[in-house]
Amino acid sequence: MYPEGLLRRYFDAVAANTSTGDPKTDPWLNTKDYSLLKATGINSLLLVLSRIMEKYPLVESNIGKALTAYMKPISEISFAKKFVANQGGGWKGFRKLANIALRKLNKEHGDSLRLFGEKDKK
Repeated sequence: MYPEGLLRRYFDAVAANTSTGDPKTDPWLNTKDYSLLKATGINSLLLVLSRIMEKYPLVESNIGKALTAYMKPISEISFAKKFVANQGGGWKGFRKLANIALRKLNKEHGDSLRLFGEKDKK
């Protein structure tokens, strides 16, 4: 069983690493120019969480740090509408954006979170 409040803590960690505080550049506040809160952004983040949970069933106790610190590499991802749109629509876009995040997490933490491929589509 997963720790209580995991989804909330996960999205708090994402927010801590993607919010800028500036209404013009904050993907949580400016939904006109950013796609973090659109279907592709949210679905890709849920895919990332699924891979984290797959590798680390107890999440924070398994990764040895708070989710906010673990998720730091996603601060390097652009959630600008144009960048997200370039990943494609639907499952293709969700998967590509999730894989960008997973590669950053793997690189930063020397991790081996599994990437999403065509065979993962159900």
